[in-house]
Parts: sequence; C-alpha cells; structure tokens
Amino acid sequence: MRSELDELEEEIKRRTKEEELRRKKLREKEATMVFNPRPSKFMDLDELQNQGKTDKFERSLQEVDSLLEQSFSLEQKDDLAAALNLCNEAVSKLRLAMHEGSAITHSKALADKKLHVCMKKVRSLQERMQQSIHSPPSGDPVTECKR
Repeated sequence: MRSELDELEEEIKRRTKEEELRRKKLREKEATMVFNPRPSKFMDLDELQNQGKTDKFERSLQEVDSLLEQSFSLEQKDDLAAALNLCNEAVSKLRLAMHEGSAITHSKALADKKLHVCMKKVRSLQERMQQSIHSPPSGDPVTECKR
C-alpha cells in the first residue's frame, strides 16, 4: 500500500519532469528565434550586440557580391572604366568592413579572399584599359600600310 509520502514523491518527480520539459522546449524555441527577449545570462546580451555587427558585416559582403556581378556584366559589354569603378567601390567596402572588426574569423577570411579577388580584377581591368589605349584600332591606315 502506498503511503502519502510516496504519492508526494511521485508528484514532485512528475512536476520536476514537466518543468524540465517546459524549460527544454522554451530553450529550443529561443534558440530558433533571432532575438532572445529574455536573456538568461550576461553572454546573451553580448551575443545580441555582436549579432547586429555580424549582420552588418554580412550585408556588406552581399553588397560586394552585387558590385562584382555588376562589374562583370559591364566588363562583358566592354565598358571597362565603369567595371573598374565598381571593382574599386567593392574594394573600399571590403576594407571598411574588415577594419570594423565585427566579424568572426571565418567571415574575415572570406572577406580577405574576396578582397584579393577584387584586387586581381582591378589589376586585370587596368591592364586591359592600358592595352586598349596603346593598341591602335583595327582598320587603321597606319597598320594597313605596314602590310
């Protein structure tokens, strides 16, 4: 026969399990949320502050990707000066984002790689512009006389 004490112990165990389950569900729900409305520790506040900075960094990288795509499109249309201008703008955005120091190491490495790609593209565009300035256009009477 069960005593009243046994019943109380079972009730306490049941309530404890229910409370643990409720807390677990709440933590899972908060983990899926971008913003934690009830931070449970000081680190959460720090994470929230860094999250805004990281979002800004990621937005900057997306803008750089967009600029590079536009530059590529202009390069295909032989508008080298406009393509170079967009590449220079992308380089500026990358440098600014990297110097803010708000990104995690992996994101900074990605930004550094993009910066190197942009710099190579800038050099390539500058070389092509120099070649187009120094090489005479086809059908020029000077080149036709040399033949």
